[in-house]
Amino acid sequence: MKKRNISEAIGMLVSLGGALAMAGWLLDIEAVKSIRPGWESMKLFTALSFFLYGITLSFIARFRKKESQLAIIAIPILSMMLLLLMASLLASAVISARIDSNEMLMRFSAPGPAIADWGMPSLGTMIGFILLALSGFLTTMNIRSLHRAPVVFGATVAAIGALAILGYGIDRSWLYFAVPGKFDALPIHAAMLFILSGTGMVLAGRGR
Repeated sequence: MKKRNISEAIGMLVSLGGALAMAGWLLDIEAVKSIRPGWESMKLFTALSFFLYGITLSFIARFRKKESQLAIIAIPILSMMLLLLMASLLASAVISARIDSNEMLMRFSAPGPAIADWGMPSLGTMIGFILLALSGFLTTMNIRSLHRAPVVFGATVAAIGALAILGYGIDRSWLYFAVPGKFDALPIHAAMLFILSGTGMVLAGRGR
């Protein structure tokens, strides 16, 4: 039970981190977007995804503790939103199709940077969120052969974050998923949130 309480708290923290990053874009606060000048920024799609997943993780923890009837509805809906967003972005990148971000996000614009500059998430980011979304779906399904999959996916996502931080530490761009001309690097603050997100999923999923 304590592990799931920790997981719920982690979910709230991850959601707060995503909300702060979104505010950084909407209010054009560089210290929030990039932490330090010259560092990779957390893209708006990434911030939105952390916000959604943090809420999802909190619901997963409550679902495991059987404390929320709403969770059985909220988890699949939030997971589907996250999966559709990241899968569509990944597909567009793979086939080199251009998504018009101006049309997709204009209604959410605020004074500040051009929306076109909000950018595409890194390859590691998209893979990580797809795994987290799948974890959310599997949490509410009684599939015996896949009951450990959310834990495995969570551990994989935490490893993605850890590898990115290691890459920054030893200056190896491939570890933080930088692909010149195709994908930006996974930002270091996004990597930290991935470690939290994956760990939270592992804690929520253990002991089923």
